[in-house]
Amino acid sequence: AKVQQLLAAFRGRNQSGGHADITEPIRRFLMPRSECEFQLSAILEDLQQDPWPVQAAFRPLRCTGAALSVAVSLLALGFQGTGGRVLLFTSGPCTVGDGMVVTTKLEERLRSHHDIKKGEATHYEKAEQFYQGLASRLVKNGHACDIFACSLDQLGLMEMRHLFERTG
Repeated sequence: AKVQQLLAAFRGRNQSGGHADITEPIRRFLMPRSECEFQLSAILEDLQQDPWPVQAAFRPLRCTGAALSVAVSLLALGFQGTGGRVLLFTSGPCTVGDGMVVTTKLEERLRSHHDIKKGEATHYEKAEQFYQGLASRLVKNGHACDIFACSLDQLGLMEMRHLFERTG
């Protein structure tokens, strides 16, 4: 609802004087696959090290869950019932907000498979429920989520598994 409200601010007037379709501002953020190959290649080629410094003894701030939630909302608002795909490129655990699997403090170690098995993973259940909810929204709208990641055991894929298992 918040994304829809924010996008309404971008909505212009159509030629008949009424408000334009909500999908017009969404198209600023989404594009057909045929048009995005060049853009995606350009983005990947231009990747640079994050210019924001990370304090010693802390992890970088990553709001992966929030970013995924916005992407899912954009697809749902503009293309409900139409095939769509969210591509997540990630290299570390979500450390802030919904979907968080570890805090930013390095003194808190990332949970291991043994911690999950023993029920000692502090953020596991809450993060899993969040990503399960996102997966349900994706499935309901006929969309899929692809995750491109490195160091698979270090970023919370166990919590995110519903995203790729349920959406193909």
